[in-house]
Amino acid sequence: MVVVCLAGLLVGAAFLWFASRHFQTPDDRDATPEPFAPLAYLRLRPFDSAGYLALSESATASTPDGALRLRMHALQAATLLAPVDPQVIRAQAGLAFSRGEIRPGLDKTARLASISPRDRADAFHVLANYVNHPQWRDFAAARLTAGWDVSDQFLRSLCHEPVFGQQAFNVASQFVRYGSITPETAHCIENRVIASGDVQGAYRLRLNAAKSLPKLIGFVFNGDFELPLSGSAFDWSLEPGGEYREGFAAAIRPNSGYTGVDRALVVRFTGRAIRTPIAQQHLALPPGQYRFSYHSKQSVQYGKNSPTWTLRCVGSGTPLITDSWADSTIESGWIQHQVAFAVGVNCAGQLLLLEPKSKLSALEGLQGTLLLDRVRIEQR
Repeated sequence: MVVVCLAGLLVGAAFLWFASRHFQTPDDRDATPEPFAPLAYLRLRPFDSAGYLALSESATASTPDGALRLRMHALQAATLLAPVDPQVIRAQAGLAFSRGEIRPGLDKTARLASISPRDRADAFHVLANYVNHPQWRDFAAARLTAGWDVSDQFLRSLCHEPVFGQQAFNVASQFVRYGSITPETAHCIENRVIASGDVQGAYRLRLNAAKSLPKLIGFVFNGDFELPLSGSAFDWSLEPGGEYREGFAAAIRPNSGYTGVDRALVVRFTGRAIRTPIAQQHLALPPGQYRFSYHSKQSVQYGKNSPTWTLRCVGSGTPLITDSWADSTIESGWIQHQVAFAVGVNCAGQLLLLEPKSKLSALEGLQGTLLLDRVRIEQR
């Protein structure tokens, strides 16, 4: 094999030497060579890949066939001399794309992204422009099956491209079959898809991308606050607050004092104005009839200003829960709150929020400590 490669290299060098003589006039042969002219450079250094690469890049696909053959032979010689040189691989990809050879171009670009961090952003941008091409799916399947070490980085870059929101979701839906998405990247795409209004699509991606899930998820994920927060939009997003800034401090804490409960959401109000929701989670409830319930325990009675849960349709903001909550005391000061509601066909995604009951109570602020647990939604 080594002998064959050397023979091919020598043939390529001889061809280029002949080409350098052929494209010169007699006066040129006797003139002093220009320092950076590819042909002149190769006459002095016939086994330097940089010269062959420069000669290849000096020709374009619109040149006559002879010059195009020269470009190809020059690139072949550069490849033999430096097969893993990033610039050589970049030139290989460019030549493939210019000749309409999409799959080889994608393969070379993916390889460039793997071996050259300096070229990675440019390579990712090139790949992003082909995610809707008919050959993309087979290319990605082969690349992921073989183990593409920068697949998650590519998907994350796609997520941050302003014009590739839907494409990022489509590619992520393919990548999750090969376990090639980290939670951080999946959450990035979740948020983009939710922002576009496709909550159901984001929820499917969440389920498929999760490394592990409890056997029973329920309509409200982690409603008992027993699991560590995952960072997903379909888990709790807590605003930690600040006692002297947002008017509250919120955290999930152990040992709530309720029999059989290990952890609960604890919110301490400081009397200052409340400027943000305390907790929220996206839901993907299908149309139907439901019952919402949660347990609370508080150090003071807030009366009509007690913080409560609200549920709204994503996009339209249509509220789904009325004020007609039914309360019942459970034990040790804990109270169960429950309310019936319905989800219509035009409400394809929902946002559950814990917030003050009115804008006035938010401006006036609240005082005391509130414990919340067992947040659940069940079909009726």
